[in-house]
Amino acid sequence: MDIGYLLFLQNLRLALGGFFTELIRIVTEWGEAATLLPIIACVYWLGHKRIASRVMYGFTMGSVVNSWIKLTACVSRPWLKDPRIVPDEVAIKGATGYSFPSGHTAKGFQFFGTLADENRRKGVVIPCCIMALLVGFSRNFLGVHTPQDVIVSAMISLGLIFLTGRLFSYIEGGGKRDLLFVGISLVFGAALLLYASVKSYPAAFADGSPTDVTAMAADSFKQVGALVGFLIGWIIERKFIKFDLPASKARAVFRVIYGLIFIKLADMLMETIFHGAHAWTRGFALEFAKFFMVTAVYPALFLLVERWLAKRASKEVLTEGE
Repeated sequence: MDIGYLLFLQNLRLALGGFFTELIRIVTEWGEAATLLPIIACVYWLGHKRIASRVMYGFTMGSVVNSWIKLTACVSRPWLKDPRIVPDEVAIKGATGYSFPSGHTAKGFQFFGTLADENRRKGVVIPCCIMALLVGFSRNFLGVHTPQDVIVSAMISLGLIFLTGRLFSYIEGGGKRDLLFVGISLVFGAALLLYASVKSYPAAFADGSPTDVTAMAADSFKQVGALVGFLIGWIIERKFIKFDLPASKARAVFRVIYGLIFIKLADMLMETIFHGAHAWTRGFALEFAKFFMVTAVYPALFLLVERWLAKRASKEVLTEGE
């Protein structure tokens, strides 16, 4: 039934032509960290830390949970199970590793689902629900995931959205709850790295092509790197940096523009530093850096600059008064 559905969508994709397929490609990008992380980073830098932190934790922990399931189920991609499936030539480039469950669907549901959960007005909930469903559908339409991949991923994500909402409310109760939260999450991530490193994998995919064990585990190292980067950056900011809402619209614009530039340059630098490193090391380090830079390094920098600007403004006022 799943293959029949994908073949129906494939024929529809070919009949509708390239323009409609391009629209669906844009939709599927809303399930990618490359699209969503800069947006949620800006929300975080503008002082809306709870919702941004929930989304980033949902991204990272959701991806870790997905990796556990992927490496346990070891389900081949649709086109490897049936050669009649011809996935979209652009979407297939990002469809690495095993198929079940869908990573794009997970991220799309985490992003839009958390926005809806934090702001339950109809004007927010309805568009968010539609976008989350469209991201999942896009993975089927482009031929890179089966309906089961999408449905199970959506169910897991909805459970995590509910859980993270309760977790962050629990953390806000004070004490050392935040440290306990970080510690348990780190243990879970470390367990995945061990599992990905030592478990046995099928010798071949459904089409008979050999399995690259290093590549299959590499995605898990990326996901855990992102989780660890978020957790360490989040707790450092919470305990030591403690930035707040920007003091003015000009400061808000400053944070966003220079933040996006800083993150892009930092990403390029890390790519250069870890070029040629082992796939596991490189994946972990690059993802760790992205989330750590967003949550701790850049907030520390802009807070220092803003405090310096405030002191400078105070001195100018005193000088004028004299």
